[in-house]
Amino acid sequence: MTVAASTLTLPDSEARSMLQPRDDLLVAERELEPGRFGLVDGPFRSWSREVEVTPLADGMSSVAQRVEFAMALPIWSLLFAPLIRRRLRRHPGSIADRPWWSPPNRLSARAAGVVGSCCLLGVIGGFVGGLVGQTMTFVGSDLGFGVQTQSRALAIIRVGAVLTFLGTALADRRGRRPLILWSIVIAALFAAIGGLGQDVAWITGSQVVCRGLVAVGVLLLPVLAAEEVPAGSRAFVTGLIAMSGGLGVGMVLWVLPFADVSTSAWRWIWALALLAVPATIRICRQLPESHRYTELTPETREHAHPILARRLLLFGAAILLLNLFITPIFQLQNEFLRHARGFSATKLAIFLLSTNTWGGIGVIVGGRVADTRSRHLVASVGLGGLAVGNALMYSLSGWPMWAASIFASTIGAATVPSIGVLYPELFGTAGRGTAAGTINIAAVAGGVIGLPLAGSLIETHGYGRTVWFLTLAPLATAVILRWIPETARRSLEEINAEPAESPD
Repeated sequence: MTVAASTLTLPDSEARSMLQPRDDLLVAERELEPGRFGLVDGPFRSWSREVEVTPLADGMSSVAQRVEFAMALPIWSLLFAPLIRRRLRRHPGSIADRPWWSPPNRLSARAAGVVGSCCLLGVIGGFVGGLVGQTMTFVGSDLGFGVQTQSRALAIIRVGAVLTFLGTALADRRGRRPLILWSIVIAALFAAIGGLGQDVAWITGSQVVCRGLVAVGVLLLPVLAAEEVPAGSRAFVTGLIAMSGGLGVGMVLWVLPFADVSTSAWRWIWALALLAVPATIRICRQLPESHRYTELTPETREHAHPILARRLLLFGAAILLLNLFITPIFQLQNEFLRHARGFSATKLAIFLLSTNTWGGIGVIVGGRVADTRSRHLVASVGLGGLAVGNALMYSLSGWPMWAASIFASTIGAATVPSIGVLYPELFGTAGRGTAAGTINIAAVAGGVIGLPLAGSLIETHGYGRTVWFLTLAPLATAVILRWIPETARRSLEEINAEPAESPD
């Protein structure tokens, strides 16, 4: 239970407003008795507010307020409860008062719990899925294969997209929650098994299963969340889940300096994936199934709006081109920093953490603008920053390289909420998982094309020229996205012409 107590001196009119039930971005209240209020709606398990107004001279009053609340979030309440407490101490609060850390719409207790659980699972999925990309350069050094073999292995690993498609399609028949649970658990086990490998074939084979299955969970998390949260907050929430995945990848970097202890130390890093098994099981016990999925009936499935081929084709082409660029950019970054710039594991971790952390700004700001204004606008700006910033990073050295990476991370991160939210938005409930799996195949195809292409071009033209050439792909993505419908502030039922079974 968190307590926020304050005494404010306010004009009489504002003081009297404090004696009314709140109905704003944070909470909706009901009056229990004069000066005492309880919870109607909001991201809280419990909420109690008591107010006492004492008139002063010159049209002013002293307002003593005490709020006791418990958030309906898992461990994230440790982060958000102090922010809410500080806000309550300083401001009476109104519906127009929107702090930077709040979604554009009020969340219910159920929606907040779903978002919190999805973010925790995103951290786990990011760690398990990020192991091979962040450590492949060390795996190669230990087992004796270079950048071209690494590129080919990373490309082959993406064959796991077949497993991803099967898993996400099954989620349309069996539910989002069970597929999220078992895909992440099994992926974590295969990550640990991969750490026992003695050759590139073992590494590649185990990661085909690991990456293929962890992608099932990672893709279904924003689907489940989007089916629970209000229409005006879907991009913001998608960004939060993606940031959580980035935190998971960042946790690999926390332990990456350990890879310098010995040539085989990367194996112990991979073994940490076993910790994901009990954590995932515990979190999923608190995660409800999507209400939109549970409300599907055989009749609604039969009359569900079919997956629109034009949307699928356009969005698939955009995602393919985007991943043709970002997959080699991110997967080969450690190899570039180690061998082209001479970074140690420790310096590499410092570089990635200190430059990529700024992406949180792009996700938060981009998510809010994408929800309140336009997905198209935010995506175009983000894609431009992603392309130019990374091309400069791979062309420069010293502090300009660090600055270019920060620019790419900050501006480019706006693509995460603005494009990521389109996965669950553009397709109906009965086919949302299948569509996500299909789009993932397009993403993987982009990576499969981009990795060997980049590896080959780097061998002959170097990193800088190669990345500048690849920037044509995200710029083309921005053009294609303009042909996709704008989805901001529209319900999922409206976007997909489905019966409105529940209010958004």
